[in-house]
Amino acid sequence: MTSEKYSICICPSADIIDRVTEWKNELRNAIGWYNSVNSKAHITIAEFNADEKQLKIAINHLKEFANKATPFDVAFPHLGTFPNGAFFLSADSPSKEKLQTLMSGFNKSFKIATTTKSNNPHISIGRKLTDEKIRIAQELFNKPFNDFTFSCDRITLRKFDPIQRQFFIESEYLFQAAADLDSEIVQFSLFD
Repeated sequence: MTSEKYSICICPSADIIDRVTEWKNELRNAIGWYNSVNSKAHITIAEFNADEKQLKIAINHLKEFANKATPFDVAFPHLGTFPNGAFFLSADSPSKEKLQTLMSGFNKSFKIATTTKSNNPHISIGRKLTDEKIRIAQELFNKPFNDFTFSCDRITLRKFDPIQRQFFIESEYLFQAAADLDSEIVQFSLFD
């Protein structure tokens, strides 16, 4: 069986995806092509390779996970960088804590070997940027913004297209657990 590359992520709302795309295009106009310029906004949880049998196991896990998860709101009001040249939108502290709990819960319970795991929620704008290009990006987006908020209400499976060298959405799984007074405790205790 042939193995293919997949990604599991949280995708923001369509308006946030569109706005991040606009930012990426602004940055491309300022510095030229760069890594992840064409990637749609997302928060990576894990990447893995799977044949058909493994993919079915992964999909079943995604469905079970989504059935137990409760939607919650998140905000990404900050810009950040990593030493590897990444420039990104960063979550506020409450959002980061909730997302990290969700991400680590998913990764602990996922039965397929992963090639990448993340426990650091961020939305990449650019990757592998030089220090100079990061400086340009910081100047370009050095303006107040606080409306990068959305409901984290689904988990997404994306498949890598080797020709276009991008991941594309295969399927999404809506969070099904009802919110209640202890929703965060119920939601995340199910994945420990």
